[in-house]
Amino acid sequence: MPISLPAARVGCAVFAMSITLVLLADSDSAQAQLKRGDWELAGEANAVRVLQRPWPGSEFPEAMARTVFATTPRRVYQVVSGYDRFADFIPYVLESRVLATRGALRWVYQRLRFPGPITDRHYVIRVEDTRGQNGPGSIQIHWRLAVDQAAAGRGAGVLRPAAMRGAWLLQPLDGGTRTDARYIIHLDPGGALPSWFMSLASGLYLRRVMAAVRGRVQPPVTTLTSPAPEATQ
Repeated sequence: MPISLPAARVGCAVFAMSITLVLLADSDSAQAQLKRGDWELAGEANAVRVLQRPWPGSEFPEAMARTVFATTPRRVYQVVSGYDRFADFIPYVLESRVLATRGALRWVYQRLRFPGPITDRHYVIRVEDTRGQNGPGSIQIHWRLAVDQAAAGRGAGVLRPAAMRGAWLLQPLDGGTRTDARYIIHLDPGGALPSWFMSLASGLYLRRVMAAVRGRVQPPVTTLTSPAPEATQ
C-alpha cells in the first residue's frame, strides 16, 4: 500500500497523538457482530465452508469462512496476527504494517490492490485480541475501521471503505492439536462496486485467504515414492 514517506510520517505522528481519544471513541462490544441472525450456506469447497447473513442497514452481507487447520490455535494466531507479513501471502494485500500497539490493541494500516479496473482500498483498522472467551485455549481477534484514519493519508487512486469489521475465532479441537477456525468479515467497499458482485466475490476471496493461511500453518504433505522392485532373473 505505497504512500509517500513524508505523508506517512506526518500521518503516523498525528495518529499516535490521538490514540487515547480513539480508545474511548472506538470501543464497543466485540461480540455484538456475532448476533445478527442465522447463517446461510453460500458454498463449500476444499474443506472450507462459506456462509453469509444480512447485515442490518447494509446492502452488503456479512460473510464467514470456516475450516479446520491441523495445528494448534496458537500457531494459527501467530500467522493471522502477523500483520507486517500479510503482503507476503494474503491475497490482494499490497501493504500491511502495524502503526501502534497498546496492550491487547493494535492499529494497522493496510492497502488492498484488486485485479482489473477496481480502485485500491486503504485504511487503518483497530485490532483487539482476547483469549479464553469461548473456552480454554480459544483465541479471538476482532477488528474494525479505526475512528482516526489520519495515518492512511490521502492519495490518488485509492478509496477508503465505507464500513469494515471482522474477526478470527480460533477454537481448539482434539486436545488442542487442531483448530476450528472461523474468519468473519463485513465490508462495504465504498465506490461503485455493486452488492451482487461483492457477494459473489467474497466467497472466492474467503476461500483463498483460508488456503493462504493453511499454506503457512501446516507443513506441506509429501508423498514418499517406493523404490521400483528389482528385476528378477
